[in-house]
Amino acid sequence: MAIAKLSRTLAHYPWGGSGAISELFGWSASDKPEAEWWLGVHPVRPSTLAADGGPLAQWLQRYDARSDLPYLFKVLAPTMPLSLQVHPSTEQAHEGYDREVQQGVSLDASNRLFKDRFAKPELVVALEGGFHALAGVRPVTQTIDALTELRGRSDAPAVDDYISRLEQDGIAQTLGWLLRGGEDVLELVGQLGQLAEAPVTQGDRAEGMTGHNPVRLATDTILRLQKHFPGDAGIAVAMLLHRVDLDPGEALFVDAGVPHAYLEGYAVELMAPSDNVLRGGLTTKHVDVEAFLDVVVLQPGDAPRLTPEVDDSGVSTYRPAGHGFQLSRLHGSGLQERITLSGPSIVLCTAGSWQVRGPRGSITASRGEAWAVSQSESPLTLEGSGELWWASPSEVRQQVSQQVPQ
Repeated sequence: MAIAKLSRTLAHYPWGGSGAISELFGWSASDKPEAEWWLGVHPVRPSTLAADGGPLAQWLQRYDARSDLPYLFKVLAPTMPLSLQVHPSTEQAHEGYDREVQQGVSLDASNRLFKDRFAKPELVVALEGGFHALAGVRPVTQTIDALTELRGRSDAPAVDDYISRLEQDGIAQTLGWLLRGGEDVLELVGQLGQLAEAPVTQGDRAEGMTGHNPVRLATDTILRLQKHFPGDAGIAVAMLLHRVDLDPGEALFVDAGVPHAYLEGYAVELMAPSDNVLRGGLTTKHVDVEAFLDVVVLQPGDAPRLTPEVDDSGVSTYRPAGHGFQLSRLHGSGLQERITLSGPSIVLCTAGSWQVRGPRGSITASRGEAWAVSQSESPLTLEGSGELWWASPSEVRQQVSQQVPQ
């Protein structure tokens, strides 16, 4: 049988909730911070087989004649904001990696920026309870409108100056001013915090401080960030970005250069297997403002949401164009799906129970279990109820879709 259950390879970063992933999947309680569950062959945290602890890469070599995967699959569970960051393009990663090699910067040095020569596009899909993030530059008018409404709560000359800079200098120059810091930026961040903590005005009440009201979202974002990173310029930068609140099944795609910061929630993430992160703030890790500014894409537009393709049986497929990986979701009761795999895949059950059958074997995938599936098990039949995800290196074509009689 070319299907193997994977171990729980968790990342215990401090921004993860105490026992958060264990709670999500009904595992035994844990008091450790659980930020991510890694599913793949990335050398930082490679998956192993649950049966014998053997490396997934070795298993792939045996069944698929390869030891790599063009993706890294994760479960995310942040309970506090992650850093304000961007990821380089492939060309930028090549240049940056080679430059740091020539400079003699060690791969494990805290100030190392480029860990490999690859881009790091990220697809994030919300799980139970939703997911909150900042991502992509919004039109300047939206930022100015939100700041102006927030400014109505109290005198805030530094916020007035921020608005004037945006109107006169534009986003790029204003962003550089913010990230390079100074007393005026520190004063601005302090005034934003004071405005967020100020009592709600009559105008706010008239607009309704619920849902997607821009002042409510700005207030919530500032308070979230201020709680963990008081005085950080990233709080002011956050006002330039879209606030993206995802309901379960909704997706966000972060391509090269897109500024973002994940805030809180549960999600699955499918990404290229890279570790290149350039940070601009909101972190205790190394920040390189100039490197961030060199890579960031400041083209205002819509929030970078990604709409899945949904077939007649209700299978949602999230397919970022041109990136060589995709994620599919089967969600419902009494479902059956027959799929053809174009490469080794990883199946993750986040709810319910599913039969996974191939020509060489079959297994039952239960909530909180992940399985590696060789391409030799194609075509694969998935049958059950709940929520099932499968990550693939390229297109997975839906062959047969039908309801199973109850």
